[in-house]
Amino acid sequence: MDIWNWVEKLQEDLRQAGQAQNAHLLTRLADDVSELQVDRVDALLPEARALGKALDNPWVDVYVGHWALRNRVGNRMEGESALGESVALFERAHRADTLDCPQSICVTQDLAACYGNIDGPGWVPERIEVCDETLGRIDPSWACFQCLSCEKADALLDDGRGQDALEYLQVQAAAIQARGKEVFDSFPEMQIKILLASGRAEEALALIEQREAEVAAAGDYEPANCTVPRRLSKAWALAQLGRDEEALQQLVPWSELTPNHWRLWANTASTLCSRDGARNTWDLGTRFNTIIEHFAAVGAHRLVIEIAALSLELALQRGARWWRSASSVWPGPIWRSCGRIVALPRWWPAWPHGSRHCRRWHRCRCLPTNCWHGCKRRANSTSRAIPSVKRSGCCRRTPSSPTTARWPRSLPRRCTPAAQPPKPWRCCGTSCAATRRKMARRPTP
Repeated sequence: MDIWNWVEKLQEDLRQAGQAQNAHLLTRLADDVSELQVDRVDALLPEARALGKALDNPWVDVYVGHWALRNRVGNRMEGESALGESVALFERAHRADTLDCPQSICVTQDLAACYGNIDGPGWVPERIEVCDETLGRIDPSWACFQCLSCEKADALLDDGRGQDALEYLQVQAAAIQARGKEVFDSFPEMQIKILLASGRAEEALALIEQREAEVAAAGDYEPANCTVPRRLSKAWALAQLGRDEEALQQLVPWSELTPNHWRLWANTASTLCSRDGARNTWDLGTRFNTIIEHFAAVGAHRLVIEIAALSLELALQRGARWWRSASSVWPGPIWRSCGRIVALPRWWPAWPHGSRHCRRWHRCRCLPTNCWHGCKRRANSTSRAIPSVKRSGCCRRTPSSPTTARWPRSLPRRCTPAAQPPKPWRCCGTSCAATRRKMARRPTP
């Protein structure tokens, strides 16, 4: 089935009505997402959404919403920050007036990818279930059949079943070819990803070179979302095989990368730096921090921990003291009772962690100096605004008791206000353990 047929017919109607710019807008939106032009897509979205309202066409709303999520979930690797929109669009696409829209199938890919960004291994059953349910509605002649097959294979990979994922892709590719359709780049790209994750770099490199030869023979144009991951995959395969100089030549410049390729770039850079410490510079650490901060901001929790683990190794290698003290007592990932990951705070790597009672996440905003009872803490620049602001022993902001009473039990309680007699809490009264100890009263200035 040609999922673009209705779009081309709508564009022709718009041109005949003298709205050639709006007709071109629908094509530009998809092209910019494929070319990894994330800022251009953001600029086009208000106009595209206004077009859907002006035409009063719910299919256009689903089409625009799908490509908006392809930019957020696909290019920017957003997780929890895009989950609400992904679920809302999935529900909207399955109403009676949009159920027959081809892009109502595509939104399943957005939802499954969003789950994968949040915590791929933790959401494996849900990802497989949503893909199987939608694959049962279509046949291999749909282009969406290939996208959803790759999403399911990615879920199998996150579940530690790499070989099962490869066999599944082979079965799906045979079904597509049996219908006389062409297998797109997404299949070999996913096969390369599985082989590299399984440590089969030689097989992955052979597949990459085969794909490069096919593209060169065909002479067709390829968008950036095909060429960039292939170059990075080749660099990682060469790095795993110890061919560092060739790998460095294949690395894509940092300025040309988008967040969906940062993970592959980070793995390649970590492998190259492990054999040559001269490549492990402070600038590399800055880029790793940029990656961690972005994934933490968008709620891609599993990626935060994966990249933080790589960054820790590199920081120890180049002798970064503030990373070394953090790694010596890092308790590991933080989990909810349901088993899913809670993101580490973005300021966590910079904490000195010199004291046993400072390991956990505190809500207070402490000064980056020694407080009156000897607890050396770093300013928390990302704390949410707290209505009741008072000064305590080492805290700039002190939440009131009604505020902290609404917090989950896993979060710390209130700090000791300066207006009240100081209580003998550990670490300015915000320790999660909340154990009392003997300490001298705060000296009066």
